[in-house]
Amino acid sequence: MNKFQVEIGDGERRASGIILAGVVVFKVLLILLVVPWLSETYQSLYQIDSFPDNYDKIAMNLIEGNGYRNYPEASETMLRLPGFVFVLAGIFFLFGKSLFAVQCFNLVCSFIAALIIRATGRRFLRLTWQADLAAMLYLLYPGTVLSESRAGVECIFALLVIGFIYLFYRALESNRIVDYAYAGIVLALSAFIKSTTLVMPVFLPVLLLFYKFRSLGLLHVIKSSVCMVLPMLIIMSPWAMRNYSLTGELVVTQTNLGTTAYQGLAVNDEVFTNRDHASVIGDATLRLNAIATELDLDLVRYDFFQHFGSAKDEVVFDRYLASIVKQRYLDSPVLLIENVGLNFLRYWFQGRTWNSTLLNTLLVAPCLVLVGVGIYRGVKFKLPIVPAMYFSAIFIAGHLPILATARYHVTIIPVLVLFAAMAFLPKQVSRTVNGND
Repeated sequence: MNKFQVEIGDGERRASGIILAGVVVFKVLLILLVVPWLSETYQSLYQIDSFPDNYDKIAMNLIEGNGYRNYPEASETMLRLPGFVFVLAGIFFLFGKSLFAVQCFNLVCSFIAALIIRATGRRFLRLTWQADLAAMLYLLYPGTVLSESRAGVECIFALLVIGFIYLFYRALESNRIVDYAYAGIVLALSAFIKSTTLVMPVFLPVLLLFYKFRSLGLLHVIKSSVCMVLPMLIIMSPWAMRNYSLTGELVVTQTNLGTTAYQGLAVNDEVFTNRDHASVIGDATLRLNAIATELDLDLVRYDFFQHFGSAKDEVVFDRYLASIVKQRYLDSPVLLIENVGLNFLRYWFQGRTWNSTLLNTLLVAPCLVLVGVGIYRGVKFKLPIVPAMYFSAIFIAGHLPILATARYHVTIIPVLVLFAAMAFLPKQVSRTVNGND
């Protein structure tokens, strides 16, 4: 390496450091100044600068010795997976119930995710400066910034998603069984946070058959698949056993599938009305309360979900609602197709109000155009984007039969920004594996 190359490398590192420092300052100002102002001025637009989804309630009850429950008067619950609850409980134990502490944690998760995005693009997708652009796009994406302001699962879940993508690409490159095990561990941790990735071990062997069967044989595919499935079984088993001991029923994930699917039907039933999404969900919640009463269940409290005095009632209620939704889809398969299509749009654009939905559309639509152009150019230049595309398709599809809003897509943005950055590829792309070669 000559002196000129060294100087260029040093200059690039200095420039990257300056840009990174600027982004850090910019994002801290956004989280501490701009987001609180938005939260006060436009309270109905987004659930930002807040503790959403009751994770904080369960975490505080754990710390106070009340057990894994939303409210002291309610039974122990299975409404939320414990991964993020444990994270919050740890933060609360160290710093008290501090939104600022959670926001700092979210910022750290986002910056680590950005570094992994950059590494994935440069090492596996043959990108150069486009990988840096992808990392910046993720850090500055409005959904990322808003998620960092909330004490929600999005930031840590997004980190685990891109962490899995990086490790999975590394396993595909190295063909080492241990690398598949590492990828499986991160995938299992993501499923412990949010159940969206729980189905991935079922579908990933199909991709391995496509990629590795001819070159390495069926035995390698089986070993690799087992190494990704076993961590999921090990990590999820204590949760499933705890739930069985509470209810006598096998509950592997959560008891909110029926509720959210029912609410999804309610939203789709009123798709052509001018009512806000939050209002429709509110009415659906009232109907769910009535159903719980009709079933003679011990309903003690409700908000977005119903809370019962018996964990067994929580399971009965969830499965009853799931049966209602299933029957409607069996009676009308067209309804299922219609709802999947509508939920696909909601996955990107749906806000709590029509105003927030319009704003989401103005912000997200240009990004999706870049993603589409980037995928086209990635395919055209024969870049190895199939694993990332396959994962993204399965990830998104899991939301579509149930319920979808715009904040759900934030957790897949670390992958999508890599596609978006490919829209800026030059007319010719190096065929080397590493874009720096």
